[in-house]
Amino acid sequence: MKKVFLFASIIFCLIFSGCQKSSRADSFAKEDIETFKYYLENAYIFYDDLQEQNSFKFNTNRILKRYRKLKKNFPKSHVENGINQDALMNALANFLYNIRAMDNHLYLKGKNGGWIVYPPNVVFTSDYYFSKEGDSFVLSKSPDGSLTGKVFTGNPEDIKKVIRNKKEIYQFAPNLREEKREEAILLLDGKKHKVPVKKKTIRYSDDEKLFELKETEDTLYLKINTFSVMLGSEEYESFTSFFKEIAGKIEGKKNLIIDLRGNTGGLLKFPKELMAAVYNIWDDEIDKNQLMEFLNYQSYGNLYMDSEAVAKSRYDLAVKNNENPDYLAQAKEYYEYIKGTGKREVVGNDKVNMTILPQYKKKKLKTKIFVLTDYYTASASEATIGYLYMMDKENITLVGLNSSGAFVGVDVLPYELPNSKITVYLTAESYKKTIICSLIDSWKGENYGFVPDYWVTDDSMTDTLEYLTGDKAVAMFEYKGK
Repeated sequence: MKKVFLFASIIFCLIFSGCQKSSRADSFAKEDIETFKYYLENAYIFYDDLQEQNSFKFNTNRILKRYRKLKKNFPKSHVENGINQDALMNALANFLYNIRAMDNHLYLKGKNGGWIVYPPNVVFTSDYYFSKEGDSFVLSKSPDGSLTGKVFTGNPEDIKKVIRNKKEIYQFAPNLREEKREEAILLLDGKKHKVPVKKKTIRYSDDEKLFELKETEDTLYLKINTFSVMLGSEEYESFTSFFKEIAGKIEGKKNLIIDLRGNTGGLLKFPKELMAAVYNIWDDEIDKNQLMEFLNYQSYGNLYMDSEAVAKSRYDLAVKNNENPDYLAQAKEYYEYIKGTGKREVVGNDKVNMTILPQYKKKKLKTKIFVLTDYYTASASEATIGYLYMMDKENITLVGLNSSGAFVGVDVLPYELPNSKITVYLTAESYKKTIICSLIDSWKGENYGFVPDYWVTDDSMTDTLEYLTGDKAVAMFEYKGK
């Protein structure tokens, strides 16, 4: 009898100990969810917009309940302080998805990976091609000859202008937020047809080169792989030398190709300096300063979050990145000034008086400018496209795929949840009302980006560029992803 009692006592202790651990872990998870709520309210520039659009309530217990259910779905997840990172990230991302937080910089990161709230908007291609007759698109080529001559009556954005056999033609290529799809609905004369489609995938290049410069007799080609370079570094000096080298080279060419595929962004300083080099005012300090002042119109209408949470994150990040002493001192001084105040204020003026995109009046180029884009063209790379439109909107042709759509929210800062050690990345500044995001027709919004004038939905980049530039030698410029 004593043995039975002893065995029961041991089992009870084990169960009780397990319950204690589970309860403590859930308590930690709940604390992290509450901390996430604090960061969302006090560090995320779009929080008020989302509240106005959806009037949502943050229900900690509901998110905790979802987290508990999800734990069994991620048995191999990293566990920190008893918290299943993947399960908690999934629960938090699901909440953000449901309130339609469509911000391409919004990201949750754990030890072994992360969660993007909204999937990318990518192209699915087909073998259905159309000719344009007036305002209508008429099916001219497809695997089903019986459909020839029928008129497309679906979403016009699903029709892409492409180059095939040295001719402009239109392809049914819908943009979808899905990873897997084998069929799509094609509307012809109001009737639905299921047609085969295939996702247009690209390979991200991990090329270590900062940039490439090539030229033919008629064309100058610039491949810029990143704008993420620290000021004062060797890479920064290389960039400066690169800008000096291209300044003055462009005006003698018929074509300029700026390849921004794979460029996920960085500092806005570099796209601005690129404009000075492209328009050959690199060495003229007066003209260059006037250009920079003009390009600064882009930020008119921006809003930013001024809060204790943002100040702390900015200071912590400056320490971590070993920023230059002046910036570090400023960040520290402001954080210590605001510390303990609980300040939370949206600052700026979103009243932009401009209704037409401003154009740079001092200098135009006869050189035709072509910009190559893909799903990885993001943030500062998208600002580059906006600046080019501001310089001369009639002289810019976009070629490739839609860009990432990661420009409405900027100034991305990290916030770590105390127990799970999950990092939440939130944007502290909004460009939603600025002129690039509101006055350029080809910008279609966050998570969609700039749409090309000519789409490259297969491997026809060389043929497309030859057609557009009239230069057969551009075949040497074809970008090879790794």
